[in-house]
Amino acid sequence: MRKIRIYCDTGADISKLKTTVPQCEFYQFPYDSPDRPKKPLLLAMPSGAQWRDCHAAWEEFSEVTWDDFKESDLYHQIKAVIGIGPENRRDVLHFDSAYKTGCQIFLTSDKGHIWLKKIALESITKIKTFCTPFELKEILEHLTSLNLAESYENRDTPSSSI
Repeated sequence: MRKIRIYCDTGADISKLKTTVPQCEFYQFPYDSPDRPKKPLLLAMPSGAQWRDCHAAWEEFSEVTWDDFKESDLYHQIKAVIGIGPENRRDVLHFDSAYKTGCQIFLTSDKGHIWLKKIALESITKIKTFCTPFELKEILEHLTSLNLAESYENRDTPSSSI
């Protein structure tokens, strides 16, 4: 079964996607908050993180070395698009982590720096960006185009089989 990797920023709502599209793998790196879900998502590859950014238990990093914390080859291009400045730092880290992890979709919780620049970011990284929950229909349509989900126009419940 083909899996698609989806990166979720801290507030991205994936509740409907997890129940309707089991072929997806959801990733995140805890840059923003120690208040993470009790059932954490898969740990994404870190990008340029400092230990103070890593709101996770040391044991969660068993598959990661300090060399993995380096930025990707596209980090500076991503940073130039999202914007330079301390208010954008974690947005850049999130997006570069998605790229390093091989994610095809980036889900954001706000229509800020990343969402507003999604076309430029996609041209660099080939990662499609959506804002949840506002673009749930568009996310499902994109997944349908990838043959990962059936057409959702006539669905009765989110738990029916795919």
